[in-house]
Amino acid sequence: SMYSICPDENLVKVLDTSGHSVSATIEVGEEPVDMVMVDDFIYVVNKVSQTISIIDTGTNTVVDTILLYSGIGRGSFQFTFRPSFIDVFQDSGDTLLVVSSETNSKVLVIDVNTRDIVERVDLSGDINNVSSMYLANKLSSTDDRIIYVSDDSTNQILRVEDKKTFAVLGYPLRGALTNSHYGHVVAISRNGKHFATTSSDRQSVDGYILNNNMWEFRGSYTHHDYANVSSLSVSDDGQIGIGWRSKYVGGTERVESFGTLNVIEFIDQISSYVNVRPIIVQGVGTVNPKTSRFGSSIDINKDATRVVIGAPNNQRVSTETLSGAAYVYDWNSSTFK
Repeated sequence: SMYSICPDENLVKVLDTSGHSVSATIEVGEEPVDMVMVDDFIYVVNKVSQTISIIDTGTNTVVDTILLYSGIGRGSFQFTFRPSFIDVFQDSGDTLLVVSSETNSKVLVIDVNTRDIVERVDLSGDINNVSSMYLANKLSSTDDRIIYVSDDSTNQILRVEDKKTFAVLGYPLRGALTNSHYGHVVAISRNGKHFATTSSDRQSVDGYILNNNMWEFRGSYTHHDYANVSSLSVSDDGQIGIGWRSKYVGGTERVESFGTLNVIEFIDQISSYVNVRPIIVQGVGTVNPKTSRFGSSIDINKDATRVVIGAPNNQRVSTETLSGAAYVYDWNSSTFK
């Protein structure tokens, strides 16, 4: 099964991948925006209600709700949080959730077992608004974790050491041009060794590799036919999946809405990123590819043999009704199907 967020309906829908149908509908908080799975439970962050809905995947029901505006120990202080991103990691045997907000500079840490907020991190002065967040292994001898948060208004990606002190480690990555939306979209491989971010006003993608515990820039990639990066995903071997929101019209600089996805890889022999898989384009037929926002969200598995692509505004040509969709493609040695 697959789980899909429906922000406008305050729902999570369970998708039967074999029958290509919705098998269950789950009511959550107001405006769900992100989710993560831990064991048999799914944690859904709800922006407007400022809560986390906990779904038991065995029964597909909400079994608990965490209030995010109540602070450490539930009720110590009040503040407006409006959560936008969530991720999970293990720390000394404890499973912790990390939640951040795109409307302020705060990050919350939640113990999964007690379901309490155990830490509040305030990045004021370093990050104004968190535009994206990822967790990754530091890959050091102590096997620490690091939170990566980005702020495209200040054109930087800040990393925060994920210990009890949550000390800021500095600015390892920074865009060359002011207001270039560097870091508007970021992605890290599951093994923490590869990193990708948008640059040049979201028209290019920069790739990095972890070398001696520092991010080493490998190269920048721009596609001559497609524009406006909307999503990124990185495999464990460094292949980068790019979701493009627009395409150029007839060799001109004019663009039109038309989502697509391509996968790039760094080739050592030429010291450059190149396209390594056939480009995935939503076909014209029962849906309108100009309105579907195909590629708004993507995820590739650790070896880039499976790709999941979101199309939240799928519009059926026959009825002109909107119906969000998730497309799953598998690699069969020569193409995605």
